[in-house]
Amino acid sequence: IQIDNMPPRLVVSTPAGDALVRERLLTIIGETEEGAPVSINGENVTSTHGLFIAQIPLEEGQNTVTVVAMDRLSNVETVRFNATLDTVEPFLDVTSHRDGDWVALSDQVLEGVIEAGCSLSVAGLSVEVTNASFDVPVHLFEGDNLGALTATDPAGNVLVLVLHLRVATD
Repeated sequence: IQIDNMPPRLVVSTPAGDALVRERLLTIIGETEEGAPVSINGENVTSTHGLFIAQIPLEEGQNTVTVVAMDRLSNVETVRFNATLDTVEPFLDVTSHRDGDWVALSDQVLEGVIEAGCSLSVAGLSVEVTNASFDVPVHLFEGDNLGALTATDPAGNVLVLVLHLRVATD
C-alpha cells in the first residue's frame, strides 16, 4: 500500500509574487496538476489540463490573494500573496514658486516635495529626488513660460503639474 499525502503542484506565474497595480481587476495565471480543482479567494476557477487564468476584483490598498489546489485525495496546496491596488495620483508640490508668479531672473531653481518612491521629470527630463524632495535649475525666457512637472508613482499613476512663470527683467 502506498499512501499519497503529497499536495498537488501549484505554481502562480502571474503575478510572480506580491504585486503593486493600478487596475481594479488582477489577472492570475497558474498551473496545477490536471484534474485538481482550483479556487482563488474561495471562488472556483476553471482549469484546462491544469492551466488556469482568472481575474479577481481588488479593493484600494492591500489585498490578500489565496490560491488553493486540491487533488483527488484531498491533499491541498496553497499559494498566498499580496496585491496592492493604488489608483491615487501621487502627491507633488512646488514650494519655491506658485503658478502665475513673476520672477526677475531667468535662471530659477524649482524646489518642492513629492510622494516618497515617486519619480519626477521636468520638461521631459528626469530629476533626482532625494528624501522625497527635489530642486532643479531651470532657465526661463523673457515673458510667459509654461513648464510641466510629471510625478509617477511605483504603481504607474501619473500627476502632471503645469507651472506658469513670468519673467520681467525690466
